[in-house]
Amino acid sequence: MSKHSETERAYLAGFFDGEGMVTIFAQPTYQGRSHILLAAVSNTDLAALTTIQARWGGRLRTIKPAKDNWKEVHRLDWTWQAAAVLLREIRPYLVVKARHADLGISLAERKQTTTRVSISREEWDAREDLRLALRAINTQRGTSKFPDRIPYPVIEQEIACARCASIFLSDRKTSRFCSHKCYQAEYYRAHKK
Repeated sequence: MSKHSETERAYLAGFFDGEGMVTIFAQPTYQGRSHILLAAVSNTDLAALTTIQARWGGRLRTIKPAKDNWKEVHRLDWTWQAAAVLLREIRPYLVVKARHADLGISLAERKQTTTRVSISREEWDAREDLRLALRAINTQRGTSKFPDRIPYPVIEQEIACARCASIFLSDRKTSRFCSHKCYQAEYYRAHKK
């Protein structure tokens, strides 16, 4: 059950259809990259956005104009679960941005079913498909400054073994030992009485 009235949801959906955006981007993390859901509305009227923020939350920020004769633009952002909740609430009333909302909600549902911090290559590819589908809708004239498909992140780095000091490759920043043998020897040394 929504805490917002039908009128509030319909109003925000209309505002969102005209001034809103949904995007998915891949952001670097300590384990590679992660897909982030963002829903936002932009407007030059700060009062309209503060009214929406009072009822729907979100992070309000001001974007400086690119040219001297342009007005300041204010943007109200929702990320992850806040974005998913917002999109689910206003989805029945969306017309122009309905497909955008569906793709964003699909990503949020995929993230809820994934419990591991590092995701499989198949899950990564499914999220990339959602990102690219949304980008195709958002991109004007079929051009973009971003690469088409971001490959599955595999980060290998050289690490010195904490036991024998030999250099080994690992895809985890938390790896400390080059082998199970070194791990056991260090564990035994640390725990013997």
